[in-house]
Amino acid sequence: MSVTIRTERFNKKHFILFFQKGTEDIGFNAGVSGFLEHMEWLCYTCEQTAINGKTDFVFPYSDSVKDVVAEAKAFIKEHNLNQ
Repeated sequence: MSVTIRTERFNKKHFILFFQKGTEDIGFNAGVSGFLEHMEWLCYTCEQTAINGKTDFVFPYSDSVKDVVAEAKAFIKEHNLNQ
C-alpha cells in the first residue's frame, strides 16, 4: 500500500501536511520520523505536532505548498516508504 500525502489549511499562516497509508496516519511512524530533520536541513520551517490524535507536520504558507509536497514525495521515494 502506498503512502498518500495530504495538505490542508491549519490556520491563516500555516498548512499541515499529513502522511497516510490507507486510512492510518503515519506522521509518527519510524519511517517518517526523519522527515522533520530532512526538511529543516533543506531550510524549511517545519514543526511536528499532534492534532486530533494524529501527529503530522505544520509549515508556514511562506513555504510553497507545491515545493513541500514535492520534497515529501522525494522523501517517501528515498526511504522506500511505499513498500
